[in-house]
Order: sequence, then C-alpha cells, then structure tokens
Amino acid sequence: SKEDQTAYSAIKNNAFTYRVGVVYLPDPSVSVYGSIASFFKPIRTLYSPTTVYVDKEGYVFEPKMNEQIFKPESGYQAEIGSKYTLNNMISANASLFYIRRENATQRLGSMPVEENGTTTNKTITGQVGVMDSKGFDIEFTFTPVSSMNITTGYSFTDARIRDIATVKDPAILEYVTSGLDDNSGNYQTMVPKNNFYALGDYVIPKGVFKNLGFMLSVSFMDKVYRNVANDK
Repeated sequence: SKEDQTAYSAIKNNAFTYRVGVVYLPDPSVSVYGSIASFFKPIRTLYSPTTVYVDKEGYVFEPKMNEQIFKPESGYQAEIGSKYTLNNMISANASLFYIRRENATQRLGSMPVEENGTTTNKTITGQVGVMDSKGFDIEFTFTPVSSMNITTGYSFTDARIRDIATVKDPAILEYVTSGLDDNSGNYQTMVPKNNFYALGDYVIPKGVFKNLGFMLSVSFMDKVYRNVANDK
C-alpha cells in the first residue's frame, strides 16, 4: 500500500512530439528516404553538493533536494538518405542530418568554494542555450563471398553552440570559460568532427573448422574539445 512505501520524489513531464517519414523506391536497387521528428528528453540530473547550478537565464540557483533541477531538453531532427545495392557483392548507403537542441546543458568550468573552513573544487553546470549538429555519413559494404563481409564508413559532424546565455553572477564569472557570450558558434564539447571505421568478418564455410569466425576492426575518432572556449 501507499502507506508502506518509503519516501520518494516524483517528477512529472509531458510533451507532444511528432515523427513523419517517407520512402521512395525509384528502382528495386535504390531507396530514398526522408524524415523529421521532434524530441523531448527529461534531464535526470541528480543534485550534488559539489556542483554550482546555472539556469537558462544565466543566474546561479540552488536546487531543492529530490526536485527537478533542469527543464527538459527538447528539439527536432531531420534526415534524408539513400541506399543503393549494385549486386550481391556491393551496397552503399548515405545520409544527411540536422539536429537542433533547446535547453541544452553544458559543463561551464570549475571553481573553489570555501565551506566550514574547507575549500572544495565545485563543477559549474548550466542549462545555457541552443545547440545544433549537422553532417553526413556514408557506408560501403563489400561481400566477395557469402562467408565474408567487409564494411567501411565515414561520418562528418559539425556540432556548434548557437545561442548561449551569459552568466550574470560576478562571483563565478572568472571561473566560467571565456565569458559565454563570446562562444556562440564554437564547437560543442566532446563531439568529434570526423569518424572513420572499417571492419571485416569471415566464417569458415566447411571442413573441420566449419563455422569458426574471425573479425577485425579499426576505427579513428577526431580530436574533441573539453571546454566551451575550444582552447582545450
């Protein structure tokens, strides 16, 4: 019964989202598709006493224990793409995408805080603005024999900060990376621009080692920025 339950906190979020897609087959070997969708993602950040919180207007605030800290993230994404199958040996697919995020959160820096005679280094986290990502990916698959597959792919992502709030509390400004207004247009943190991968697998089709498989893969990920100012 409810009387027997331990203490807990419930947070309610709701939103209307949509998704629309279309697929066109001009030829049995070719398919072309497009889609657009919105999204709504509650931010399940748990309160931490070692974090300084900044709201979407740029003001420092103290969240209440067991209550929602940041407003849910929302936005939309659009994609178009195509897949082509030349024969049983070669196929390829490619796509273009755009993603826009509202109420995005970001690590803004860190600062020393003295409490009860002890200095603690606190992380500054804020729900600071609008971010978007756009790019493309392409993939090729080669099947020289039924027991072997070789796949290689490349993706390019341009992920930027589009609108970012100014932190208005002078007590923490010196610890926030380069003054946030100056960073609109900068790259998002921890998002690589270039990715490449290649993988192959082979299964022995017959003989004493029948169904024994081998796999080899290699990948490359571009450098990423660790802060909003893009200097680290």
